[in-house]
Amino acid sequence: MHRVAAAWHHPRGSSKAWLPTAFILAVSASFIVFTPGCGDAMLWAIGNTERIGLATNFDLADTRVGLTVGILQRPVQMVRPENRFGVEPIPLDLFPSNRNWKGLVVLGDLSTKSSLDPTIAHLISKEERTEMASRPVDYRLIENAWARGQAVLLLHVRSAEDLTSFLRDRGETMVERFDVTLQEAIGPLLRAAGEDDDMERYVADNYGFDIAIPRGYSTGEDREGRVVRIYRSVEGEPARFVLVHWMPSDEAPDTPEAWLDVRDRLGAIYYDGDYVLKERSNATLGTFQGESAVCLSGVWQNDKYVIGGPFRSFGFCRGDRCFLIDVSVFNPPGAKLPYLREVLAIARTFQVVNPT
Repeated sequence: MHRVAAAWHHPRGSSKAWLPTAFILAVSASFIVFTPGCGDAMLWAIGNTERIGLATNFDLADTRVGLTVGILQRPVQMVRPENRFGVEPIPLDLFPSNRNWKGLVVLGDLSTKSSLDPTIAHLISKEERTEMASRPVDYRLIENAWARGQAVLLLHVRSAEDLTSFLRDRGETMVERFDVTLQEAIGPLLRAAGEDDDMERYVADNYGFDIAIPRGYSTGEDREGRVVRIYRSVEGEPARFVLVHWMPSDEAPDTPEAWLDVRDRLGAIYYDGDYVLKERSNATLGTFQGESAVCLSGVWQNDKYVIGGPFRSFGFCRGDRCFLIDVSVFNPPGAKLPYLREVLAIARTFQVVNPT
């Protein structure tokens, strides 16, 4: 409980002074993302992000189902490994009343007619189905198919042998992209549940970028240090943190490892002595919002409080500035990935609105 108490007073034990305005409580497979339509009458998706529904016309004992569930549930390294998703099969006759979950997977062989056809027809066009069916394995990611704030993975598979080969080569990439699509989809949902409009305008006007500040999150700023913090630290809840740091483009780190050093420095200053556990952290080239970025992932540690947790960061440039957006969580007694996914969703709402 030390972590929560420290975070409440100093946003995870910051050694920097925060401005008075800071403490505002804010109440070959191709990859294509489609949005079939999101009219005003469409309701928001329900449920949580760790449990996803599986709709398939295959028998649940089919090897293709087992392989699909296995890759979706494969553990992700947090502080300890956690299953990326829990998968719950949804019988097709019950699917119409369960199709508004935040995360869904639709699995079938698109080269044959089946009871899954009406579901597939809602997700993609006839032409797209023909294209997918021409391949042994293919997939599409669809946002807001039946509800707003929803991500659907449509996976076409002919045989277990084809799927085994595909998952060996590209399975992790597919599931990671599904996870990112889900994070991007729930960002607007977090805003719709309520946000701190005044603070969002303040950040945009003073720092030239927009980012969601959901209800229940607090904010902090350090103009000299070029940092804005968004955090939720409430007794009895997992603590979640988002930090945005910026710098002139000519000061940007020139290697992924140097970005990791920046994250390490920020942790020491703004998280009361946190440091990156480098033997359990990685810095790689990747993307953020579809553009090139350095992607950091790993574990933070704090010897003062004898605590730690997972973090994810993105380093990238927009115009004449470069940014590091960092998210982290603290939840010693339970799962961390669902809360990390929440703050990643906040991070993915980031937009530069004005040069500064």
